[in-house]
Amino acid sequence: MSTLLDTPVIPGSDTCLQMQDALQAILRVGLEQRLFHMQLKKILDVVTRLEWLGAQGRGAIFITNSQGDLNLSVEHGMPESIKEMCQKVGAGSSACGVSAQETEIVHHPHVQTLDADGRTRSVPCPHFSIPLLGPDQDVLGVMVLYVHETHQPQAYEQVFLETLGAAVSNILVTQNLKMKSEINHIRYQRAQRDVTEKLVLASEYRDNETGNHIRRMSKYSRIIGKHAGLTEHQLDILESAAPMHDIGKVGIPDHIMLKPGPLDESEIGVMRTHPTIGGNLLQGDHELIQAGRDIALSHHEHWDGNGYPLGLQGIEIPLYGRICAIADVYDALTSSRPYKEAWPREKALDLIDSLAGTQFDPDLVKAFMKGLWEILAVQARYSDEGHEAKFELPSDTPEIADPLITWTDDLLVNNELIDKQHRFLVHRVNLVHQAIKEQDTKAIMEALRDARAYAGIHFRAEEELMESKGYPELSRHRRLHEIFSDKLDQFEEDMRDHPLATTGDLILYMRDWVVKHILVVDAEYADYIKRDADKNGLFD
Repeated sequence: MSTLLDTPVIPGSDTCLQMQDALQAILRVGLEQRLFHMQLKKILDVVTRLEWLGAQGRGAIFITNSQGDLNLSVEHGMPESIKEMCQKVGAGSSACGVSAQETEIVHHPHVQTLDADGRTRSVPCPHFSIPLLGPDQDVLGVMVLYVHETHQPQAYEQVFLETLGAAVSNILVTQNLKMKSEINHIRYQRAQRDVTEKLVLASEYRDNETGNHIRRMSKYSRIIGKHAGLTEHQLDILESAAPMHDIGKVGIPDHIMLKPGPLDESEIGVMRTHPTIGGNLLQGDHELIQAGRDIALSHHEHWDGNGYPLGLQGIEIPLYGRICAIADVYDALTSSRPYKEAWPREKALDLIDSLAGTQFDPDLVKAFMKGLWEILAVQARYSDEGHEAKFELPSDTPEIADPLITWTDDLLVNNELIDKQHRFLVHRVNLVHQAIKEQDTKAIMEALRDARAYAGIHFRAEEELMESKGYPELSRHRRLHEIFSDKLDQFEEDMRDHPLATTGDLILYMRDWVVKHILVVDAEYADYIKRDADKNGLFD
């Protein structure tokens, strides 16, 4: 291993031009509006084709985690045996670990690889390891570039590699700052929505609706809006304003709001004044208040003009109100209340579909149906009664390209309920992975929260099942669940200060924990059930 390149050799004019062209191409990539990982892949595509540098079409970029280890972020042309070993590289181990530790460019003639029997061995594979340093010389990561065995490092290459490292480092610094800013904005929006929800719940303390109704209805509205083509800003406003839809009920007398039976005709007339009351309450110039006013006033209007309070028709009805109308009715139909049972999902969907063009905007009903799998996932996460644990993936759930965990029969524990839950949990983990690959900060935070929430739902159902079967390892199992949930909470907190480093660790942890938990820990429970069934001559 060497950290100093050999004695100087003056590069030829062609090489100088190629160096200049390569650096310009890399700088252009840094300025392009493309996904972060695609930027890194494009840079690898450029540098792994530099013949004058001896490049052999292989390279990788690692990002430092909070413990100083290196997580593989992107790679180009790496053999599977090397890629598997390099998912995480400890500080100071291997050439790239040394490069990170000593903050120097390292040239090493060998790499460690795995034999078919799982043993490591050193094989000839020369490569440069280039530290990627932040403004304070903190190590952000390492870039590895594989070169031909016949290539002799030259001193002038040092300057190029240092410039290359600085260019990639700048991209990492920019992405970190961007994600930190976005995370702070997301946290502010969440706090704003929490305040809105609490105020709305306080104003509707006499209603039978729940906090989860408000959350479901708001998120359903966002999903419908997304599939209807609204901008991110419009979706944020819609989701924040939707909880105000029934705020006018604060003005409805107690004897009507608290009546246990059906309302008579005059009482219905009084109840139908709540949109107008809500509209009068929500007065102001702020965009959020104006959106809330539109929703409160118009979410009971009908597409054909037969709604109330104003009898608006078609696109006279504000868009946000048309969206919330569908979300509110679907949630009302599929939720249990003291005075009614929840409708089956298919019955509710059939009614929504049948009301397209009369009660509802037909284009928005199409948007609702297009986002149905997302709506069902929200319904599972924010259920009132605990039946959410029975949720399974709809048959038309979009496939995730390049999933982190591929669902196979090997992951079955042969309990129908638990297997359905496991499949959905794996899907939630894959959504986190997809969001991280795309470096969509908002999607990462939402997918992480969804995965955390559904894990809790699944864990409760699994523990109840184990308790009912007298499983002796229940306490250990419950503790493992707690550790996983606490770890995801910690990852979310760490995202505030170290987003790039945290996302790498997060996805490795989720993959390893979920797969091991299903294949080993849950498999032990499945074996216990089978032994118990065999002993009693029963079949589970």
